[in-house]
Amino acid sequence: MIRPKKDLLRKSLATLVIGGMCAGILVGAGTGVANAGPGNGNGTVAVKFSPASALPGDTVQLIITATEIAPTPEDPHIPPNENNFTVVYRMEQLTFVKHSLPGQCASSVSPAAPKTPAGVIRCPTGYSGATRTDTFTFKVNSGATPGSADVSVTALYGRVAKIADPLSLKIGGVDCSKTLVVGLRGSGEPATAGEGMGNLVGAVFSNLAGRGKRVEAVDKKVLSTYPAAPVSDVVRNPKGYYDSVVKGKNLVLNEVRERIGNCGAARTKVALIGYSQGAMAVGDAIEQMNTAQRGMVKGVALFGDPRFTPFINGAGLALTVGIAGIRAPYPSGVGARTKSFCNPGDPICGFTHLGAPIPVGPRLLAVCLAAGENCSHMRYQTEVASAAAFLARQTGL
Repeated sequence: MIRPKKDLLRKSLATLVIGGMCAGILVGAGTGVANAGPGNGNGTVAVKFSPASALPGDTVQLIITATEIAPTPEDPHIPPNENNFTVVYRMEQLTFVKHSLPGQCASSVSPAAPKTPAGVIRCPTGYSGATRTDTFTFKVNSGATPGSADVSVTALYGRVAKIADPLSLKIGGVDCSKTLVVGLRGSGEPATAGEGMGNLVGAVFSNLAGRGKRVEAVDKKVLSTYPAAPVSDVVRNPKGYYDSVVKGKNLVLNEVRERIGNCGAARTKVALIGYSQGAMAVGDAIEQMNTAQRGMVKGVALFGDPRFTPFINGAGLALTVGIAGIRAPYPSGVGARTKSFCNPGDPICGFTHLGAPIPVGPRLLAVCLAAGENCSHMRYQTEVASAAAFLARQTGL
């Protein structure tokens, strides 16, 4: 293979940057990390926004990593003094603030997109090595309309000559200043109750919001994907019941991951609320989170937990054990940020009493079946204000 001349390579890439990139920002799509796009040279370019969504006035970082992969002698090599990253962005949505290496970047307005002003940032570098990472800081303009802010990136580095896939910053989708509340309803509660959280959990959320607290709930369409299987399934369809618990657990995990991805760890605050089956699913989710995710969980309120365990996980001095057995202490200090409510006589969170020679659960279950709505497992509305006050303190609201 004949190695292209340096001037020819430079002209080809200039055409790609000004032509292809400026066209690309008008149709850019996708969020998160972009894969390497078209171009010459042997390497990759990874691009991501941190956080992945923002509101007008927020500051975000565009992180670009270029890596050489198994270069061959035939690949065109760009001299170190000509290495650079070029970023094209929509000026009506974003304002360039700074580059991670101050004083090295030049900003201009692209003549290729007169109807939609496009800013062009070119940052030369003299760096050499297998990988190059740069960070560009942008501010979302105060008048930016909800939607997406698209950018295109080209990297000329070593034997890397790549245009990354267009990347989009989501604008107006997530208010990271708010605490996200993930609430799971109890067994058999319809998804239409309490904005998808059920009457009890929904009441706790409403109490928080009514105090002027900056909170938001998971969309009720998302919450409806958790079945909250009826308690009769424990006997008639046990697999269906525990599948429902797993779906609730996964919903919590997905919402926490998504929030961290959108807002970043420094701006993520989450509160978890669960009643009955929902409480068990919340507890299972906490156990499966990693340390960083648990750090985002600032407060937990549980009612009638089937895995209620004495002395830990917010149970206080209660001596009862839930119908589904005990649970180990929540890791990463989450237990200290949890309050678990168990009414006297509730057979779900109090199936066994540590001081009783035989389980009291069967008798209590019979009492509850006869009592209907007056069953103690159904009587947690008096604890709504207490739970909301606890969560407000824990989350700093």
